[in-house]
Amino acid sequence: MWLAAHATCGAALGKYIRRPTALAAVAVGSHVVLDWIPHWDYPAWPVLAGMDLVLAVGLVALLCRPDRYAWWGAFWAAVPDVDVVLSYYGLIPESLFPSHRAGFPHGEADALAGSVLQVLFIVLCVYLARRGNGRASRPPCGAASGDAPDRFDSNGGSAGATPAGCSFRRGCSGHRQHGQPTASADL
Repeated sequence: MWLAAHATCGAALGKYIRRPTALAAVAVGSHVVLDWIPHWDYPAWPVLAGMDLVLAVGLVALLCRPDRYAWWGAFWAAVPDVDVVLSYYGLIPESLFPSHRAGFPHGEADALAGSVLQVLFIVLCVYLARRGNGRASRPPCGAASGDAPDRFDSNGGSAGATPAGCSFRRGCSGHRQHGQPTASADL
């Protein structure tokens, strides 16, 4: 699959899996599963690979700005494709990753069907990442209605009062000015 599909899948996984070792294992495993699904791999042209890399980094940047787990998920899901680049340039004799080796049931589809499938998969991953339930996606505090907790402890529960008017939102680090925990400080 395209690097963008692997990276957005990893980013979505990072929004739900908050343990680094488990995230790395599942993200690398997702690469194998995605390579098994019928898809279209573009020809080995550096220009297409460069466009795929730019798309992958752009999507992940939009999804993961404040969330290091989503970044790590994207990294671990995409890193197996490094061996494709190394083998393309002759730096290694053949791909090392299991789903890139001869004999692996690598899913294949024609260009149109395979591209549509990957675009739909990327859209699904973007949707799941945006809905992500990680610590960086807590509800805003200091809501005027008083429905939301004023401050969050490391488990996402209410832990005390936050100064009025605080605008803590998804991944915001604004709590530092109040001496309160931030989305990443308690990770």
